[in-house]
Amino acid sequence: MVSQPITKTFGEMSFSLYPNPTKGQLNIQVTNMPSDAHGEITLYDLNGRLLIKQNSLRENYLLDISTQPIGVYVLRIEACDMVKEWKVIKEK
Repeated sequence: MVSQPITKTFGEMSFSLYPNPTKGQLNIQVTNMPSDAHGEITLYDLNGRLLIKQNSLRENYLLDISTQPIGVYVLRIEACDMVKEWKVIKEK
């Protein structure tokens, strides 16, 4: 299991995601988020099927994937006209 958050930056903003692999609860933390930041968080399966869509950004977000089967997913965050993706592993 990865014990340290996985972090990616969007200009001045940083997004951290943990734990990955996860048993169902995935924490997303945003630092240095401008007050006018806009974007969305989406989760896809490996076939490209949209499973979860959140149309707003917050400094702390808990993504519940506990109802999804064990496997690999793609978490996509669009913020301030930039896109970052992570592979997320859901385990037993």
